[in-house]
This record gives sequence, C-alpha cells and structure tokens, in this order.
Amino acid sequence: MYLTAADIVSGTRFRGKGAKSAESLHNDPHNGGLRVGMKRTILLFVFALWASPGLGASPEELLSAYAAQAGQVDPGFAGFSADRGKAFYFSGHRVEDGSEFSCASCHHEDPRREQFAHHDKIPCRACHGMPDSGSFEDIPKIRRQFLPLAPSANSRRFTDEWFVEKWFRKNCGLLLKRDCTPVEKGDVMTWLLTFK
Repeated sequence: MYLTAADIVSGTRFRGKGAKSAESLHNDPHNGGLRVGMKRTILLFVFALWASPGLGASPEELLSAYAAQAGQVDPGFAGFSADRGKAFYFSGHRVEDGSEFSCASCHHEDPRREQFAHHDKIPCRACHGMPDSGSFEDIPKIRRQFLPLAPSANSRRFTDEWFVEKWFRKNCGLLLKRDCTPVEKGDVMTWLLTFK
C-alpha cells in the first residue's frame, strides 16, 4: 500500500481501522528505535558540546601540553624560560609595510593592563595588518578591547585551549608569518604567569 497526499495531509498512514497519526508514528518505539524526544535531546546535547567553548583547562595544563609538544620536536628540550618569553613579547617583527611591531604593540607593555584599540596609541596596522586596499580608511573604527594577558589580571586567560590556540595562530601569523613554536608559546605563557 502506498501513501497518498491525502494520507500525508491527514496524518494517517493507513485508511480505516487502526489508523495512526504522524505524531504517534514518530513516538512509537517500534518505529525507528528512539522516541522523538530522545532524539531531540541527543541532538541538543551534541550541539551544545560542539557550540560550547573548549572544555576548561588551566594555564599549567596548557604549559604541560606545550612541553610535551616541544619534547617531541626537540628531545633536548630543557623547559620554558620566562626570560625568553619576555624577550619574545617585546621583540620587534617587521610587517608588510616595513613597520616593526611586537606583542606589546597591541597588548600593552604591561600585560596586566587592558588596551583599547583606536583609543590608545596603537597604530591600526599593528592589530589589523595591512588591508588589501592599502588604506586603513576601510577599517571601521570600533572600540576594540584587549583584555589583560596576564592571568593574575584576567582569570579567564589561558583557560580555553581552543581560544588560546586561535589567537596564537592569528597573532603569530600576523607578526611572524608562521605559527609560533610550542617553545615560544610556553615561554610567553611562563613569563605571563610570573606577574602577581
């Protein structure tokens, strides 16, 4: 027996005695296994996991992960250095237009302070890179806030692995034109953790 348009519109599968509505067919445990409510619950749970930020981590857990990665790249890896991290944070890197910028150019010389782009003395190209048009007039002037990098001033800093990796990838790509190494990431984090 085939379904007709009338069957679909009326919500019945068969005509006559024992006809079932579409709702009862969906909720029938013998018709597809799981009830609709259970399917929705599972889908919502999966979506919540997918949409939520990374599961909580601590700066120490991230440092351990970077140490493991550094040990794989260099078996002679002897640990992170706050001094190297400080030097990296302040070291200048040439960008496309010949200007020189460092991490401190956007994030402030004191990583315990927050920075406001377009309200502090941060040149646009330090944070945006050179636009394709070659003019910074095309960049909307928004009040962009850079929260403190030091975990002592920002308790959420380095607690979301996905977020940390996203911004290391973006900022290292902008300044270095490459990904930062696990040692560079670990050194900078080690230095930032020295602030109280």
